[in-house]
Amino acid sequence: MLDFVNGLASADQVSVIAFADTVTTTLELSTDRAAAQRGVNTLAPGKARAVVNDGLMQALAVLEGRATRPVIILVTDSTDGGNSKYSIQDVLDRAARIGAIIYPIGWEGASQKDLKKLAELTNGELQILPSQPNLPNRSTLTTAFTAISNNFTDLREQYQLRFASGLKADNAEHELVVKVNYLGATTEQTTHFKAVPQAVTITFPGITDGQTVGGNFRFEPQIVAPADVSELEILVDGAQLTKVLAAPFVYAWDTTSIKPGPHEFTFTARDKAGNQGTTKLTLNVQPPISVQLTSPGEGQVLNGSVTLSAAVTAQGQIARVEFWVDGSLFSTVTANPSRHHGTLPT
Repeated sequence: MLDFVNGLASADQVSVIAFADTVTTTLELSTDRAAAQRGVNTLAPGKARAVVNDGLMQALAVLEGRATRPVIILVTDSTDGGNSKYSIQDVLDRAARIGAIIYPIGWEGASQKDLKKLAELTNGELQILPSQPNLPNRSTLTTAFTAISNNFTDLREQYQLRFASGLKADNAEHELVVKVNYLGATTEQTTHFKAVPQAVTITFPGITDGQTVGGNFRFEPQIVAPADVSELEILVDGAQLTKVLAAPFVYAWDTTSIKPGPHEFTFTARDKAGNQGTTKLTLNVQPPISVQLTSPGEGQVLNGSVTLSAAVTAQGQIARVEFWVDGSLFSTVTANPSRHHGTLPT
């Protein structure tokens, strides 16, 4: 493995990630070969059923947006032990999104089925090393890494094009033509694909279904979409409340504009490719102010001097509480405790 690191081109970046019970990034992407060697030297055998999927997801997170040709070399003698937060499908989905290639090297207890799937679906190559009493020796690993490094020349000469498409996700077939001009010679290739609609997800961190809200309330959604988000539509009980047409798609809502009680909110986000997603929340709107006479009780017979108690709930500061009997005001309390009292002579 050290021979492989030392043989990389000067511009190649390396990250080292270890996984056992947990995942540890021992080296972020770096061209520092000495640091890479130290990172490799920290690797040691771990538990038999490690969090392999979580290790791969961490590697993809390190590479995303920072590597032009993202490549992962997975070295393991373990099958994922089932304690990973992520599934192998999560790994494949993220690898496809960033165009990562995975080269698995496995032996002993590794799942050949999973490693084969990782290699085939990311255009990598699987190598299963011969079983030995101990870990593979240096010569065996060097041969495996040499087979991978032989592919790197071709990878460095390839181009990876990324662009923001304005094409609608219409589920129809489209033609893509790629033209390359090199040293005065031009060549082109044509392919066909379907613009398949994809999911848009909307989440509201900090808001739970059934939550009680009041006053001025902010909807701050997190929207994940294949293309740039173009609008967020909000319905309340089936009627449009608003439509937000610009990022960050935050809406400040005055809850007093609707009657108190439970209401169903429907949020629909659409992107510029025509993809859309919908989520719903039920929110319980509390009234701006509510008063409950807590003492005396309903129908209670009074005599002598009686203390009246009221519990007041308000969205703002309470200025005063008035006690009325038979249509006449007899006491005003201007203090602001959570419970208010007045004395009624009978």
